[in-house]
Amino acid sequence: YLIATSPKDLKATLISNIVPQRDVLFGILSAERISYIRKTLGIEEGDSMLLVPVRPVPRKQIELDIELTADIKEAKALNVKLVIMLPSESDDASKEYVAHLIEKARKEGFNDNDFIFASVKLKDTDIDPWELYQASDVVLCASFWEGDGNNTKEAIASKRCVVAYPNPAYRIHFRPRFKLSEFPLKGRENKDEWDELVEAVGGILKFRKDNDCYQHPEAAQYPEHIQKMVDANYAAGRSELSEEMEARQLGNVLT
Repeated sequence: YLIATSPKDLKATLISNIVPQRDVLFGILSAERISYIRKTLGIEEGDSMLLVPVRPVPRKQIELDIELTADIKEAKALNVKLVIMLPSESDDASKEYVAHLIEKARKEGFNDNDFIFASVKLKDTDIDPWELYQASDVVLCASFWEGDGNNTKEAIASKRCVVAYPNPAYRIHFRPRFKLSEFPLKGRENKDEWDELVEAVGGILKFRKDNDCYQHPEAAQYPEHIQKMVDANYAAGRSELSEEMEARQLGNVLT
């Protein structure tokens, strides 16, 4: 929200969108529920799941997610599934972009069942798309432009490890407050940074696979140093992005 406080000099207070208090985000799903969600999506036992919590539109830069997944599969010999959380629009441009992504995934060595559109798999089920955060291993937010980065906030609220692209909204809302992994600005062209990211995310996926983490949602979900970062992000989010904080900020502006 942008609240004007002085018409004369157009001073303004920037208030971030909050994360709504929804059990599907803040509550811990059971191991049985997570297994059901993953199985419904086509995630087999031993598979890793990277979640892209967006609609497939060009500004979401899903090509980066595909490239990262492909390089992790090759470097770590892991079976990694990439899941697009939300449905595409029905216009021709959106359909063309989806077709482009499918072709891109095939060229990067994906099998057809490695690139999953959740809206197709979840049709006529009782699964809330927002449950996919906790069913995932790592969340990828590669958009080059966002208004506020709500999907990143939802991932933090779900205690997921996040890899985000440093777009303008990210630099304003997230870098000062949270510790998140970042996509290199130029992706694979920034080879050293990219290789480090492949190694880091691949290591996290291997840890979760070796420890059957999704079968034990009450336990630590990541290596110790990553878990501390995830927990600190969650605490910061509860403090700074809650309904109570928004009420206080609005109260300061409106009184």
